[in-house]
Amino acid sequence: ALQNIINNGRFANTGGLDTLANTNWVDETFNNATEQNHNISLAGSTPIVNYLLSGFYNKQEGVARHNYSNIGGARLNLDFKLGKIFKIGEELAMSKRKTSAPQNVGVEAQLHNAPFRTLPIIPVYNKDGSYGTVPGGYPGLAFGGTHPVGAVDNASVENYKNNLQANVYGEVKLPYGFSFRTNVGYSYYNELQNYYQNSFSIGGVGSTSNSLNKLNIESQSLLTNYLLSFNRSFGAHNVNAVAGFEQIVSKYNYNNVSATNVSPAAGWKYSFIPTATTAYTLTSFTDKNGLIKSVFGRVNYNYAGKYYLSGSIRQDANFTVFGPNRQRGVFPAVSAGWNISEESFMKKVDLVNTLKLRASYGELGNSNIAPYSFLSVYQPFASFGNGSAGGANFSPGGTIIPGVTYSAIPNPDLHWETIREANVAVDGEMLNRRLYFTLEYYNKTTDDMLYALPMAPSAGIAAPYLTNIGSVRNTGFELTLGYRNQDHALKYDLTFTGGWNKNEVTKLTTETTSELLDGYNYYNNGDVAFQMMPNQTITTTRKGLPFGSFYGYKVLGIFQTDADAAVQKVNGNVAHAGDLHFEDLDKSGTITDADRQVIGNPNPKFVYGLSGRLNYKNFDLQFLFNGVAGVDLFNGVKAYEMRPFQDGNTSPKVWNDSYLNGNGLTDQPRLGIANTNGTFTMDPNGNYSSVNSFFVEKGDYLKLKNLQIGYNIPPSLLQKIHLKGARVFIMGNNLLTITKYSGLDPELGASFSPSGYSGVTARGIDVVSQYPQTKIYSFGIDITL
Repeated sequence: ALQNIINNGRFANTGGLDTLANTNWVDETFNNATEQNHNISLAGSTPIVNYLLSGFYNKQEGVARHNYSNIGGARLNLDFKLGKIFKIGEELAMSKRKTSAPQNVGVEAQLHNAPFRTLPIIPVYNKDGSYGTVPGGYPGLAFGGTHPVGAVDNASVENYKNNLQANVYGEVKLPYGFSFRTNVGYSYYNELQNYYQNSFSIGGVGSTSNSLNKLNIESQSLLTNYLLSFNRSFGAHNVNAVAGFEQIVSKYNYNNVSATNVSPAAGWKYSFIPTATTAYTLTSFTDKNGLIKSVFGRVNYNYAGKYYLSGSIRQDANFTVFGPNRQRGVFPAVSAGWNISEESFMKKVDLVNTLKLRASYGELGNSNIAPYSFLSVYQPFASFGNGSAGGANFSPGGTIIPGVTYSAIPNPDLHWETIREANVAVDGEMLNRRLYFTLEYYNKTTDDMLYALPMAPSAGIAAPYLTNIGSVRNTGFELTLGYRNQDHALKYDLTFTGGWNKNEVTKLTTETTSELLDGYNYYNNGDVAFQMMPNQTITTTRKGLPFGSFYGYKVLGIFQTDADAAVQKVNGNVAHAGDLHFEDLDKSGTITDADRQVIGNPNPKFVYGLSGRLNYKNFDLQFLFNGVAGVDLFNGVKAYEMRPFQDGNTSPKVWNDSYLNGNGLTDQPRLGIANTNGTFTMDPNGNYSSVNSFFVEKGDYLKLKNLQIGYNIPPSLLQKIHLKGARVFIMGNNLLTITKYSGLDPELGASFSPSGYSGVTARGIDVVSQYPQTKIYSFGIDITL
């Protein structure tokens, strides 16, 4: 019916509608799932040895079709005392995880559909068992999206992640309060992925050839450190000092092999068996030179448990991330504390049990970026489809000349990002330690921020440019306030936490820009075919603004009459009743880029939580609420719900658009205009295809994240089965959300960033590819032998 409106009644064959499918694609692609958690531990000690052995297993079924995750692991910790001065020990932990998520790879990732896009008249299966397509008689509905069920069913994925972490140490006590400790740590990570994409065609969409992909990632690191400690008391003076050296050597190996047109029987078993038309692609990267060295020292002093002073300094050097002249960073810290409650004048204040005042300043370095960005890295010229690789012709029909070019622009001045934070706080306990609180003020500045700047197409280089771009400051307060009572049959402990934060960019200058534009409302991570804000960034980051502020046209309302709307033009089109009224900043009468302005802040002003634990006899109850306030979200999904896809379906919300199908003026903008020649002009005012504040909503929420009720079985009953303790419990996660946000969930995951690197400048954007939050109901038992 909607397509008939847009296309002037082209689909006349509407008879027998009751015989068509009415598929709910949300139900077909998402489902309820189960999760299992199993944990066991064994611990003990003797005068010589302490030990801990534990194991766990977790099995999850994903809510999306064919998603699952299984992980198991074990841990062994041992400490040995060898006489009075020697001590040795080890920590060993290992885990193996197997996952499958066909929606995140290959063809299905490229053609990923929001469930409301696929037409409901398409059945999941035809009568002959094949996947459903648009029924006959509706040729104009040449649906270009893939079949969500068929696409997932034709992809098979196994992903294995293996982790091993081992640490051994030795410690010796030396005279005069000195001790020496050395640690050797080894970590190993291996990831294997087998992905087979079957060839398929459903309604003309799919994969014309099958493909098999094998990914292998391996990383190793060896950590060694040496610590010399001093710990002595001289009367009321107490001194603790540490000096040390640490080194981390790492290796990394990446191999990714793909083959197309392999033997189908072999593909499902993830074995490469070539055919006459098999083609291979290999991507490989090896780095055996990862090296970080650090030297550090720290001194702690306190006098009589009243006055505390601490100072530390460390130098870190990353030899593969930064160039020879900028490898090292020096990061000092200092703190002081005053235990006021230990003063004589506080001994008579019965109301206050503990009162402490503390302040600190510290610096911390960040080097978490790809290595070798400071170097000139080259790659062979790409071919032009003429069968010659690693060369290019510099004139039409000219000779192919081998050569290389930059794969990324080097930055020899790349250096450490530094986080500087100062804070002052007061901690206290009152009313016989029932009431406790902490109030802290902080001022945190991140200088020389590391960021991957997207390159303009004219640069001829797709890789982003890594650089230090400026500074951002966060200031605010954090509060912890709690009350506990353990003196009655009903014992409880309630804690409220809150954080107020103000975010502001204080400096932003690079070689190319004083503004970072980021964040896209892309359907399918870059596909602009549906014209939902094509090639338009949603956020801006620049001096004086919060990080990643939403940036677009400010909506003053919806035009009530054509006469009122005549004052506005967008792309040469005069607005009409039902169109969004954009603020015309330059009073030109035409809405252009000059009228874009800040329309929202994705950084919350207040983050809070309330947790509690109650015990009554053998029963206990635990809960956790959390929430945010003063935050804006960009509901990019709304554009896809209120405007139809060019080749398919949309959500029922489209029927509330102004002046659609006999509607009058509503609270949703006009979809378009029916022309006198029978055509339909879609969204001439840019109501749905421009970044504007109609899509900015308050994202405040309060959630009940966890609720658990338990019962401890009485010891008298456990003695009969030789158990020390047993507790049964039921638990729920994500049980309740209170919000005015109209989207699926105001607690968003990561948004799409074209740089593909940090994403911090693209926060708060709700896109159609968000994986849904899930409610989890659990039952379990804890047993102590």
